[in-house]
Amino acid sequence: MFHKMTSWIAALGLVIAISVSMAQPPGRPQAGGPPGLQQFSPEEWSSKILDFWAKQLNLTLTNEQRKAIQDAMKERVDAFMKFGEARRSLVGTLRAGATDAQIKTAVEDYGKAVKDYEKRLEEIEEQLNAKLNYKANPKLHALLIVVGAVGRYGGMFGWRWGAAGGRQPGAQPPGAGQRQQGRFRGRQ
Repeated sequence: MFHKMTSWIAALGLVIAISVSMAQPPGRPQAGGPPGLQQFSPEEWSSKILDFWAKQLNLTLTNEQRKAIQDAMKERVDAFMKFGEARRSLVGTLRAGATDAQIKTAVEDYGKAVKDYEKRLEEIEEQLNAKLNYKANPKLHALLIVVGAVGRYGGMFGWRWGAAGGRQPGAQPPGAGQRQQGRFRGRQ
């Protein structure tokens, strides 16, 4: 029940955050997208999401808390990118017409990458809890879930960082000028 609720909250949070970003005044043109839409770096995007949810929850974050949260978000993205490399390697092995032995090795490597990824997420959460003691503060804990700093299914993942097969230059969240016939550019 809790996982279903956090997944729902995370999905709703992403939709709201995207809506908020789309309501911003026009910015610099984005290559390949409609003119006038803003382009955000991953750091700017995570800051916008963090600001939005802190305001919604009436939380005031110190600069140290913000930095700790944004560092955790970046570490999670980096961990996901490393995990994604293992998946891409497995796919590459299948496309190359590999032998059964090569495929078996690639599957084993992928299984190890899954375990390493889960372990790294746990480490990041433990480090963040040591800094913020978020488990003792339900509002802060909820904020961290919806922005993707803790948990397995929340927040910022899904737009071109992960579901699209890796971070790409100029990667933007859905709705930031990246729509293309119902699919996000970069998803293949």
